[in-house]
Amino acid sequence: MSDYSTLWLQKKVNQVATNAALQAIAQTGKALPCTVTAVSGAFVTVSFEVQVPYDVNGVTQYYTLPPVEMPCATSQWFPNPTQINDVGLSVPSDVFLTGITGQGGGIAIEGINPGNLSALVFLPIGTTNFPTPPRANIAWPNAPHGGRIGDSANTTYIDCDPDTGTVTITAGGKSWTFTSAGLTMSNSIVLESHLHTGVTGGSSDTGPPVA
Repeated sequence: MSDYSTLWLQKKVNQVATNAALQAIAQTGKALPCTVTAVSGAFVTVSFEVQVPYDVNGVTQYYTLPPVEMPCATSQWFPNPTQINDVGLSVPSDVFLTGITGQGGGIAIEGINPGNLSALVFLPIGTTNFPTPPRANIAWPNAPHGGRIGDSANTTYIDCDPDTGTVTITAGGKSWTFTSAGLTMSNSIVLESHLHTGVTGGSSDTGPPVA
């Protein structure tokens, strides 16, 4: 709000408005529409798409809630690739969540309702801006920079990377990469253009493939 430090009356009114807004915030443990403004691992910072009304001397004023960081409704086994400008809903918990999310410590106590913006979870919701799936009724995991399906240790996986235009399969310490040039096997050998050594007439075997 504006700085009225040089005018006593305006300063007093400004303080009343600020206190009323803070009180409204403290009571807002609600599910609210919001937009992601920053992403940090499994946490997002959101701006709320809502204004909180409060009364100042019989006049209704509106206060915009401050940005809040909160955990995403996701799993380590299938994390959502949440992006800036994604929209969703802040879902309130009945108790503090910081003990299990790692944001803080302590153990939540049942019956003590936090009743503010410190116990919220970001839940993404559908919008009309979603892209159309390539086919109806199919599972379509996707993200701006592709995706990976594999184990937690990243030893066996399939990578889809639109930035380089490659699909890579890695298993047993070896990799096979698909590009517009074809399939590249281990040792940089391209399936479509590789050569063989030891080629002779008859029924004998050739030598191993070479790039």
